[in-house]
Amino acid sequence: AVGGGLRRRSAEEDLADGSEPSTRQTCKAQFVDLTAVFQTGQEIAISFLAPIGVVYDRWGARATGTAGAAICALSLLLIYAAVLGAQLGYDALLAPLFAAGVLACDFGAMLNSFSFMGLVWHFPGKQTLILALINATYQVSAFLPVAIQALMATFDIDLSSVMLFYVG
Repeated sequence: AVGGGLRRRSAEEDLADGSEPSTRQTCKAQFVDLTAVFQTGQEIAISFLAPIGVVYDRWGARATGTAGAAICALSLLLIYAAVLGAQLGYDALLAPLFAAGVLACDFGAMLNSFSFMGLVWHFPGKQTLILALINATYQVSAFLPVAIQALMATFDIDLSSVMLFYVG
């Protein structure tokens, strides 16, 4: 089905797709696969720390933050293109854009977040507060998928439209 991965499938569609129950992955197998993807993503993200530190030390907080924001915005456009392509039936062709966009967006977001460390030296009496706020941004960002799903359900819009809005 065109764009089948972008909407919820009904139980009837699951049963009518012609696949035998033995060929479907069980919940445990899906969990193992998802865990492997998450672990690989975390390893890649951790490998970004050394280059981010070098960029920060070489060019400072302002350039690091600006570069990170620009990389993140351009990467979100890649993700938008991949999601829109999947919706239009070009999943196989544009799937690599999605992976590249996610990795580049993560790198840009980490680069941008790391630039806030430059504030620590400007407010010596508020170092704990600044570090707490930096860490809090990661906690708040965990609610972003919930907000995106609520937007999609409330306004009956597709993921590609939400991603385009998010980029803008």
